[in-house]
Amino acid sequence: MEVRVCAVIPVLNEEQFIGKCIESLLAQTMPVEILVMEGGSTDSTKEILASFGDSIKVVDNPGKRVSNARNLALEHIGEDITHCLEIIGHSWIDEDHVEKRVTDLLDLESK
Repeated sequence: MEVRVCAVIPVLNEEQFIGKCIESLLAQTMPVEILVMEGGSTDSTKEILASFGDSIKVVDNPGKRVSNARNLALEHIGEDITHCLEIIGHSWIDEDHVEKRVTDLLDLESK
């Protein structure tokens, strides 16, 4: 089975950090599909997201809570995705973080 990972990012007014968050996901040592659940931001978050073009997928989730974003994300995650993680829009991760977590999960699954 080929491992396919999707990172779900619920956001609302994250202009200060969302760029660094997405850049950290794009720099991972394994490919990560990025799905941003945009909650109706009134700052420049939408413009920053647009600057990433086709490298991310943005789904409108205006005025909704994070729990709704999670449920909506399940409708937009590709059928070939084997693992999903949620990351907060004002955080970023080391370039090998996803690979390490997937390795941990696969180790647990094999026991």
